[in-house]
Amino acid sequence: MYAPTQPNFPQEIIDLIIDFVASETDSQRKRLEALRACCLVSMAFNTRSKQHIFSEINFHADDFAQKRAQKLLRVLDLPANRDLLQYIRTTRPATGIGERAGAILTGLGRTLKATKRNLLILLARMTSAPVEVLIVETRNGLLDFKRISDDFRSLLLAIRSQSNLKSLHFINVTNLDKTFVVSNVSPTGLQELGLWNVAFTDSPVNGSLVPLPFQNLISLAVSFPEAVVVIPFCRTLESLDSMIETLEIRKCPIGPCKSCQELETAVDILSHLSNLRSLKLSTTGSPQNFSYIAPHHMAYLLTLGARPRLGRDAQSQEGYFKVENRVDTYSYGALELLPNLVDVDEVSEFM
Repeated sequence: MYAPTQPNFPQEIIDLIIDFVASETDSQRKRLEALRACCLVSMAFNTRSKQHIFSEINFHADDFAQKRAQKLLRVLDLPANRDLLQYIRTTRPATGIGERAGAILTGLGRTLKATKRNLLILLARMTSAPVEVLIVETRNGLLDFKRISDDFRSLLLAIRSQSNLKSLHFINVTNLDKTFVVSNVSPTGLQELGLWNVAFTDSPVNGSLVPLPFQNLISLAVSFPEAVVVIPFCRTLESLDSMIETLEIRKCPIGPCKSCQELETAVDILSHLSNLRSLKLSTTGSPQNFSYIAPHHMAYLLTLGARPRLGRDAQSQEGYFKVENRVDTYSYGALELLPNLVDVDEVSEFM
């Protein structure tokens, strides 16, 4: 009996099945195994599976980076795979640094100065892909951005300057040039910006942090290497005015009296973000310091735009204010003094 070579299901149903497999699989390894198996079912399963498999490309700079890049280039050069570049949405260059204190990245520089240039060739290909998310990440240390080769920096800049880019993140990076963040970026395209433990080339002590000329930026996440950058950073938010809807500040340093005055100024600036709906503030410092400033300064936060309230039922509220302060019993009395405080979403102890 003749058996059809194509399934009888509509393509839309097949695509939904592939999407479900990609979203519900527990681990990344199992997800890729399941998607590769889907590719072998039939041509109807192939295209959608490839879209998920190649949606995120990670570049881990280690001793095997050039070999991995060479293998991927071979895959991209196959006649049947000429369309794979159009499926790439996320590019994540990452490097790991030794656990020893004060380690500075040198491996990436050695890797990129090697005779083989497969990694650079692959990054050059990425400049033609419709990348929407760019993440530059360092693990177990800090990446000195000045020590990256000029070729590598220029390719990252080319990817970052694409009009399709919607999300830009730097994690554990020092000596980052301000212009790398803001120049040649489509002001209407970027919607999310993350700066985790980032230090710019010119010290923020001597001036404000980088201006944010982004017209549609609705989500901003930052953490600070030093307390002195808190107020300069908040002043850069003034140019965004009512656009920011989600703001996360990690490890905001809170100390005695001087920091109290600084935090008051910073929070007063934040209070002008009329569109702010979600604010997550993670602080560091002693419980006594937090107990002293919490009633005074959290009152500012609770008077934002739509009077966001704090609680687990945040989805049904007009706004959402989540506080993640590491406090102990010293601070509970301070929290109780806030009349609008409905619930504390997460409370843990000082490390």
